[in-house]
Amino acid sequence: MHALRAGLDLSNAFDAAVYALACAAFWGCRRLGELLIPSRNKFDATRHVSRTARPQLKTIRGGCAYTMFHIPWTKSTKLEGTDVILTEMNDPSDPCLAIQHHMKSNMRIPPSAAQQSSCYAARTRTSWRHWEAGNREHS
Repeated sequence: MHALRAGLDLSNAFDAAVYALACAAFWGCRRLGELLIPSRNKFDATRHVSRTARPQLKTIRGGCAYTMFHIPWTKSTKLEGTDVILTEMNDPSDPCLAIQHHMKSNMRIPPSAAQQSSCYAARTRTSWRHWEAGNREHS
């Protein structure tokens, strides 16, 4: 995770989305297929996390902070989905900070598109785009 972070420019909205996705997958022990869409035109709200599912930062008694969001489908629970819980940590690969940064960096995605766009959609110079399986382009 540290090598990935060092190779990204987190001031770039697309790189912020990539890093948030990687941190959520790694620290949340998620399959990439539960977080990514298979291709740009294959978003399915019954299977993919949309922008409307805003990750929530919470704190439990004792001060431990965590981020939680619901994914609508998993390989084992199918359409029941599950809640992903990511614990804050004192590390450059803190998934809570990575997701917060991504959400702030990519907050200008039009509300009209939020229900049909991935949670990991990113703002480009001229529009927005999904981060999808097999995507290797930089915006």
